[in-house]
Amino acid sequence: MKETSTSVYQLEQALSKNVLTPFNHKLAVEKSFYSPSKLDFDYINPPLSIRYKTNENSEGFENVDIVLISATGATGKSALSKHLGMTLRQPIYDMGEAGPVGENSLIGMLTKNKAMAETMEYVKNLTNGKSVMIIDALDEGALKVTSQALNSFFDEICSMS
Repeated sequence: MKETSTSVYQLEQALSKNVLTPFNHKLAVEKSFYSPSKLDFDYINPPLSIRYKTNENSEGFENVDIVLISATGATGKSALSKHLGMTLRQPIYDMGEAGPVGENSLIGMLTKNKAMAETMEYVKNLTNGKSVMIIDALDEGALKVTSQALNSFFDEICSMS
C-alpha cells in the first residue's frame, strides 16, 4: 500500500466523479440518518490534508471505495460531514445518535427509515457508485458495541461498496 494525501476539494470531486444520484427520499424522523438541506453555520474548507492508502497499481484517490477521515476531537469532522452531505446531496449516518450496530444494522436502519422500494434503489445506487453514505461519529458508535459487532457492521458496508 502506498500512502498519499488530498484536499477537501479533491475529496468532493472524487466522491462526485460518478455523477451521484441526489438523495431526495423522505425520511422518517430519525436523528441518526438524515439528509442535510442547509448548514446552520458558515463552513470554510479547512487547510487539511486527507491521507489515504491505495494498492501500488492504483491510479489514485478517485478509485477508492471507502474513505475514513480520522482526527482528534473538535477538529471539524462533523462539520465536514455535514458540508459534504449538503454539497453532494447525500445522507449522513450519525453513529453518535444511532443505537448499537452489528450485522445487518445498516440495511435494517435503511428499511426502517424509508419505503422498501426507496431502500432498494438507494442500496443499488450505493453498490453502483451512484450514491455514497457519509458516516459520522464512528468513534462514538464504536464505544457502544463489541469489536466483533463493529467488524460485522464494517463488513456490511464493504459488501455494499
